[in-house]
Amino acid sequence: MNAHSLEEARKAARNLYTEESERTRHGSHSRIPDPGAGSNHSSEQQAGYVIHNSDLENLRNDFPTLAKYSDDFLRSTPWESLIRGQAATLKIRELEKGHQVEDRLTLNQDSLHSTKTKIEPGEDNRIDMIHSSRFLPGMACSAAKMWLLARETIGPNGIPPISTYDMAAVGLAGYVQPKGWVEIANPGSPNMKLKLFNINNVAVGSGGGGNITFGGSSVSFGEEQKEMQNVGEFKLALRAVRTAMSFALPWNFSVQALEGFMHISDFCSKDMAGETKPALVLSQFCDFIFGENAKRWRGKEPFVAQGEMRSYWEAFYGSRPKTQTEKKEPQKKFQGSNATQQQRVPKPFENICRNWNVGRCMKPDGTCKSPLGTPLRHCCNFRTDLNNPATVCGGQHTRVGSGNH
Repeated sequence: MNAHSLEEARKAARNLYTEESERTRHGSHSRIPDPGAGSNHSSEQQAGYVIHNSDLENLRNDFPTLAKYSDDFLRSTPWESLIRGQAATLKIRELEKGHQVEDRLTLNQDSLHSTKTKIEPGEDNRIDMIHSSRFLPGMACSAAKMWLLARETIGPNGIPPISTYDMAAVGLAGYVQPKGWVEIANPGSPNMKLKLFNINNVAVGSGGGGNITFGGSSVSFGEEQKEMQNVGEFKLALRAVRTAMSFALPWNFSVQALEGFMHISDFCSKDMAGETKPALVLSQFCDFIFGENAKRWRGKEPFVAQGEMRSYWEAFYGSRPKTQTEKKEPQKKFQGSNATQQQRVPKPFENICRNWNVGRCMKPDGTCKSPLGTPLRHCCNFRTDLNNPATVCGGQHTRVGSGNH
């Protein structure tokens, strides 16, 4: 409701109040003639409306603001005026109610400085003995102040990590690797990476690698963390790390600031328009911010706020050495006899375990599956015909080894 509408409502209500005051002052309950009315009204209209006592009672029940007016005033006032006055009063009350909400918030905020809550001593183990202080109202100071207070209280190495948080309740079960929980518990860790929260890296875990010998040849093995393949996968990983942070360190809003920048910039869509691997670039930027926040934690400085992200993104993206070469370029058409280059034929999907062919898969034959659950065979995947990518050896030996291809 704007100022003009409010003023019109006040005028309508004020006219009704003035009309009643005039009757009271003149000692008469006769109806004041309407100066804009014509002279061809019937005598029944000039005498006023006929309203029974029961109707007056119902009228006051439906419109509580009319309870203070006399019966003669209600009988002599046209219905249009009564309804208009009631509407004006309701509008004024709604506006006052809005001011009351704002006043209430301001009053509560001012009272924070003088209101102190006494914390009763007790025990807490974070899982089955929860102290009541964990359910106090949230902190009303700035997010940067929360960060700095936590740094003074916790110290540089964070808190003891656990992995029993109920991620399944928010639909993110299995997104966080064990190493991810270790890194997220320490805001000063330089090893925090977004790929630790990628659902496609769940099977990788935190195991190490090793060497295995085939026919006298030593081959290293060990599963590697997969990088982001598409922006949708990146968004899920970012949501997972933000949710995990809210469970482990609810006062840490550094990831929310990063996610806020991504949403405001539409995940840097303008800069990513020509990138062949936009998800990889975005995940690298997140790792860059994680590292910067880790340095700020150790140096007792506030985390990178959302308002600072743009300058950090421009510095990061502008300094990438392969920014120009990674751009998508239109395919060149070769003409004449010098067009010796040919398009590369895309390789078809093959249900053969590539890790087994290089000595990295130790699973028994028949139990190996792809990340999407497709059964994989343990046989040689050497391509015997370069002109037909679907043709493979299929022998019961690895591609890498003594005397194998």
